[in-house]
Amino acid sequence: MNPLSILGTGAYDALPVIDNGPLLDVLGVPLEKHGWLPDATGITGHRLNFCCATASKLTRETSWDYAFEAARQALQSSGVSPKEIDQICLATCTPRVPHFTADTIALCGALKLRPDVVWSQWDGGCAALANVFREVKAYANGNPNWTALIVATNDVSSFLERNLELYRYRPARKGEKDWARDAWKSPAIFADGAAAAVLGPADDRHFLTTTHCAQDGGETPLVAHDGGGALYPSCAETQSRHIYLMYTRDIALQFPIAMGRVLSNLFHAHNLPPTEVGQLFLHQANFRFVESFADAQQIPMARVPHSVDKIGNLVSASTLDLLNREFRSEEGLPTDKPIAFAVVGAGMVWGGAFFMPASASP
Repeated sequence: MNPLSILGTGAYDALPVIDNGPLLDVLGVPLEKHGWLPDATGITGHRLNFCCATASKLTRETSWDYAFEAARQALQSSGVSPKEIDQICLATCTPRVPHFTADTIALCGALKLRPDVVWSQWDGGCAALANVFREVKAYANGNPNWTALIVATNDVSSFLERNLELYRYRPARKGEKDWARDAWKSPAIFADGAAAAVLGPADDRHFLTTTHCAQDGGETPLVAHDGGGALYPSCAETQSRHIYLMYTRDIALQFPIAMGRVLSNLFHAHNLPPTEVGQLFLHQANFRFVESFADAQQIPMARVPHSVDKIGNLVSASTLDLLNREFRSEEGLPTDKPIAFAVVGAGMVWGGAFFMPASASP
């Protein structure tokens, strides 16, 4: 048996997709600037639990509800019972409750996992899965029957509803840095949803061989959300700190560099060129980034599943959502070639995971 094969997947994708126009209108973006979004990012739609006509959420569901449904589907798909799960890892930067790993502990109860299950919650932005894969692999080392449930979830709409005025577009002020007036770009790029996978022993599936995860010590944070900590406790005076601000120029510069590092580490460990990948699950920061990186690496887009152009950036859930789509498709995952995950996000953090096909097992 190969430890940590992909046994099953799930996703919460029942939310409507909103076109650019209504969303940019509610964000107050002038009509003459609407073209920036599809031109610069390739994004044409957004999966959101949000009604632009009323500027409010469609339902009271949050990231936790999305995570529960994705996890439930993954368990059902895998045929693994909740009591057989040894570890659960939740990746989210939009938790329902921010402290004490409350969302993960609540998932343990709702899914009826064992009281002694290993649990963790990663607030790693778009790159949280790098830590998740590394942690799961570490726990499975020497435990050939180890079974883990990994879940990633994102909830833009709750923050947009509560902070709409802070996210609205406004013209530049004299001497102001670009990122300080770019708050509207977060809800215009990020999206709602969740995805999950069950990893465990199997003899006929891709199996996890290598992980990579690194950080730069905060030199290039990429995204900021300062409110709620000891430096800026939650109060009326710090309200403006409770929104996500992207350093868009830094993201554009660092995406190809970080992704290149990930592929170099993962594929070098197997003495393979990146062109040998069967499917490459790249973080869906925006479609232009994904397309240009695949081209630079000489990997055909047919081997690079993508969705950001249609539904937006699901943050840490983006690659797991694509895995779910491919895993459940008629063709399924490629049986004779490896698959890889490569992610980069706030911190700045980058990393990924490499799965060999079952045919490569000794």
